[in-house]
Amino acid sequence: MRISLTAAVQPREVPCRVPGCRNTWTQTAEDILHALRRGEREPPKRMCARCEALYRDITEREVPCGRPGCGGTVRLGRFQQLVWEVRGRRPRELLCEECRSEAAAQDPVEVPCRVPGCSGRWLWKPEERLAWGREKPPARMCPDCYRIYRELEDVTRPCKVPGCSATVAYRRFDQLADRRAGRRPPQRMCRACAERLRQLQDRSVPCSVRGCDGTWTWTRFSQLVAERKGLGPEPPRRRCARCQEELQRLQDRTMPCRVNACDGTWAYTAAQQLSDLRRGRKPPRRLCPECLERVKSLEDREVPCRQEGCEGTWTFTRFDQLLHERTGRPEPRRLCARCETFLKDHPPVDVPCRACGTPMLWTSEAQLMAELGLWVKPDLCGECKAREVRQGAG
Repeated sequence: MRISLTAAVQPREVPCRVPGCRNTWTQTAEDILHALRRGEREPPKRMCARCEALYRDITEREVPCGRPGCGGTVRLGRFQQLVWEVRGRRPRELLCEECRSEAAAQDPVEVPCRVPGCSGRWLWKPEERLAWGREKPPARMCPDCYRIYRELEDVTRPCKVPGCSATVAYRRFDQLADRRAGRRPPQRMCRACAERLRQLQDRSVPCSVRGCDGTWTWTRFSQLVAERKGLGPEPPRRRCARCQEELQRLQDRTMPCRVNACDGTWAYTAAQQLSDLRRGRKPPRRLCPECLERVKSLEDREVPCRQEGCEGTWTFTRFDQLLHERTGRPEPRRLCARCETFLKDHPPVDVPCRACGTPMLWTSEAQLMAELGLWVKPDLCGECKAREVRQGAG
């Protein structure tokens, strides 16, 4: 079976000859065989279909020299214009022959890199200097920075305000500058937070320590954080600078339990000391943790009044029960509130004897007994009562 050489050779795609163009053109099998017969192994340099179409529409033309103030012109060839069209940019240094001769007699100048923190330099060519037309060089990157810059991409980072879900664009030039300066990625606010921050103002808020007339500053940034976290417009409770400084000098103290028979202690914190100091109060008397736990387990009890004939009660409080437990004393016997009030409102009085008129002392307790129906009000003194008894016996 015979196979032709044309069928054995496959067509191939060859890159376009125009610098910057990524298209290809197809070299057929016949073209490949003809080239091989001529001893040409490498494919010829040709344009792709798109570049050929552009090239046909381009004509040679003259443009003004790129150097400011120069009246010369530059002749642009068709292929040169095609390369610029494909690359999408036109070089800055289009100089006429006279300016190019002047530039050839000058040396390049090293210019510091525009990236902060970088010590590199880039070469400012004479052609570029003439086309620039100013003494101050343009801001450019050195080759190393430009290589890194092309590898970077813009990214987004979260807003620096806690509670905000927005993001901030972190440009690649900023990334490069931070990397050169050895800095961490900065924390920045989103546009909405920055706008809201400009509307807020620092506020003076009263000190949280009772009795203190000082103030502390609620910064606008802290207000913004509270808004983003949904904490509401009310400021937090904080101490003023004077109270905060004095609080650092104070130390927690161990105080004895208010129950004298107890050996326990309780912690008198520095914050409590500061509050009492501002209000001019003495250290409070409190229960130790053990006594506090015990008093919480107790309940107030109603105890019958000690007065005979009284059906009232008095309250044996939890604290009094604790005191009697710690001291080992028996349960007390007391009057009810009604009996105590009666004794207070009825002081002892002198009652005249109905027979002789001699005054008799009627005590408060005797009046209470009479009120309860256990006794009667006296009307005879002792002598008159004895005389009456003798007469009755005779």
